[in-house]
Amino acid sequence: ADDLDQASDFKRQAEDAGEAYKQALADAKAKAQGIAAEKRAEVDKEIADLQAETDAALEEKLAGAEQRIAEMKRQAAEKVGEAATETARAVVEALIDEAPTAEAAARAVAAIRA
Repeated sequence: ADDLDQASDFKRQAEDAGEAYKQALADAKAKAQGIAAEKRAEVDKEIADLQAETDAALEEKLAGAEQRIAEMKRQAAEKVGEAATETARAVVEALIDEAPTAEAAARAVAAIRA
C-alpha cells in the first residue's frame, strides 16, 4: 500500500508539475506578447516621429522650391515684358520711321497685357 500511495503521490506531483509548467508557459507567452506589443508600439511611434520629421523637411523644401519657381516666373514675365516693349518700339519705328520712348512702348504693352 505504501508503494501505491507513493506512486499516487508521484503521479499527483507530476500532474501538479505539468500544470505548473503549462501555467508558466502560458505566463511566459503572455509576457512575451506584452513585450512584443510594447516594442511594436515603440517602433510605431519612432516610425511616426521619423515620418513627421521627413514630412516637415519635405514641406520646407517644397515651400522653398515654390518660392524659387514663383521668382523664376516673375523674372520670366519681366523679361517677356521687356522683349515685348523692345519689339513694339522696333515695329513702330519700322512703320513710322520714328521710335517711341521706352516708357510709351512699355505703357502700350502693359495696356495690351491687362
